[in-house]
Amino acid sequence: MTSPQFDIKKAAKLGGLAFLVAFLAGVAMLAMAPATADAKKLGQGIAQLAGFSFIGGLSVSHLDQSGFALPARILKAIFFLMIAGLLLFAASVDPSVTPPSK
Repeated sequence: MTSPQFDIKKAAKLGGLAFLVAFLAGVAMLAMAPATADAKKLGQGIAQLAGFSFIGGLSVSHLDQSGFALPARILKAIFFLMIAGLLLFAASVDPSVTPPSK
């Protein structure tokens, strides 16, 4: 049994789409952040989320191209639920509440 040919362009498109979705969600979270938030740490977290999303997109594309369509769909659904959860959490944070002192 031969394995299908892996198309890196298709994988890069899905990885880029995942990166873009995570980056735009991060920018939205940055816009909703309270004034007391540490912008440097939040930006670093957004960059890490976008980078890992790109790698995840490549991996999901590899699964899909290898014939494992169901696990790929499940991982895509988990990704979008995670992004939606992050956005809902960011929208529900009360900006008037100050963080505890260290």
